[in-house]
Amino acid sequence: MTARITAHQVLVKARALINDPKHWTADAFAKAGSGLMVSPRSSKAVCWCADGAIQRAAWATISDAKERARWTLDDVARAEHGASYVGVNDELGHEAIIGVFDLAIERLGGDTP
Repeated sequence: MTARITAHQVLVKARALINDPKHWTADAFAKAGSGLMVSPRSSKAVCWCADGAIQRAAWATISDAKERARWTLDDVARAEHGASYVGVNDELGHEAIIGVFDLAIERLGGDTP
């Protein structure tokens, strides 16, 4: 089933997936409990990078919310850290990417689909 969600909702869902550092990873979209890389949509996935979390959060959408979420996250990451959100995730770590998510979520506060 598909649904219409906003970029704000995608970011909120994605952030919730990686809020706990145990459910966050770098250098892979997602990993299983065994540590092996898996699809972000896999039922075996237990941790995600920022982009993998966005893919998982926006899996069944029918809008451009996933791309808008990525663009906003990237704009914030570049403004705050001078790097893409992928770079922030992989090079600066969990705390930095959570901060980027928080600012991006704030920026998109009440967007519409």
